[in-house]
Amino acid sequence: MAARPEPDDPLEELLAAERALRTRAAARLRRIDDVRRRWETDRGANWSLSRQNLQGRALRAEVATLLTIPEPTAEALLARAELLVHDVPTTLARLEEGRLTERNAMLLAEAAAPLDPEGRTVLEARALPYAESLTATKFARKVAVLRELIRPSEATRRHREAFAQREIRIEPDRDGMAWVHAHIRLASAAGIDDYVDRIARLDALDGDERSHTQRRADAFVDLLLDGGVLLPSGDGKAELREPTKRPRGIVPTVNLTVPALTVAGTSDEPGTLGTLGPIDPETARELVGCAPGLYRVLTDPGTGVMLQYGRERYRVPKQLRRYLQLRDGTCRFPGCNRQAVRCDVDHCDSWENLGETEAGNLAHLCRGHHRLKHGTDWAVKQDPGAAVLTWTSPEGRNYGTEPAMAPPTASPPPRRGPSQPADDGEWAAGGAEIPPF
Repeated sequence: MAARPEPDDPLEELLAAERALRTRAAARLRRIDDVRRRWETDRGANWSLSRQNLQGRALRAEVATLLTIPEPTAEALLARAELLVHDVPTTLARLEEGRLTERNAMLLAEAAAPLDPEGRTVLEARALPYAESLTATKFARKVAVLRELIRPSEATRRHREAFAQREIRIEPDRDGMAWVHAHIRLASAAGIDDYVDRIARLDALDGDERSHTQRRADAFVDLLLDGGVLLPSGDGKAELREPTKRPRGIVPTVNLTVPALTVAGTSDEPGTLGTLGPIDPETARELVGCAPGLYRVLTDPGTGVMLQYGRERYRVPKQLRRYLQLRDGTCRFPGCNRQAVRCDVDHCDSWENLGETEAGNLAHLCRGHHRLKHGTDWAVKQDPGAAVLTWTSPEGRNYGTEPAMAPPTASPPPRRGPSQPADDGEWAAGGAEIPPF
């Protein structure tokens, strides 16, 4: 009687699947580098030297729109792929063999990037054994230490270059929440962490029922938005310092779009906070109640907003600009999330080519993508009815972007008398001053 075969080991199968993913990741990086090399061959240019000019940005945008990723991510992919293929090839070979994760390969490439060729070779040899055995968090710390040991005299220069890239950004999350990311000095981050921790521990002395994590989050918000919060003393003593003289909150300017029936309390349809995403109806009503002014934007042109100025004027009037900010939400280039209030208003069909100053020919572009449109082979057309933009890349591929808010219908409904109820349009506290909550 034949022996019964042993069932497959699910752990071994899982490991085999993981190694296959790593092998495919290596192949993807090689294909990305192939794209870069063909671009350089076709244009007789070096992408590494061109990445900050318009032609380099055109390649970055091509890869970003093709893979549906942010442009900074595409630029990083191009740079890391070039580095892995040509400067730390052993790391890529180990990834191809499934011996380390894609994340660890990327971390090693990032650490090696600022070094000269000799330094990269030394770092790769020292770091690879750890890359195969450590998690990404632990490996990031290890490779940072190893890099500093190679060229310790260059640490100050590298820090100054990194400090120039400091920024803060918001990542919307589910259920009306968001993450605030700050890329700042490590010493500053450690100080902030200790400061909010001290405030959170002082709050706990009063019998506060919030968790320590919740108190830390609340302390962070209070420090930035509430001038009335009592802060720990500067010298570490137990007493609290007096609050600052600044009035409660910085009264930020926020665009809030809320259905009229939600404002009236007869609907629970959510509102939308700027370009960050939906918020629950209770919070939306609270913010509308605090706003000193409202701008009405209905789903028809009954608002009185003038959407067409033809060839009478080139400069976009304030009223039309406000409507376009609400309609577009962000820069209208694929994947760009810069808020419209920080962008230029561009004539899709240029003014010089008889393009008119009207909503169907205008769209917000951040300064970088505005220059990209006029200085490279990227081109755009707008559907004037739906405000959908169709972008054509230098390689001939098409990508569409939709507005954040649908434009009004083409034909206005009959005017209502003063006794007739309002329809279920949308109320937008555009530019309203909304206190923190």
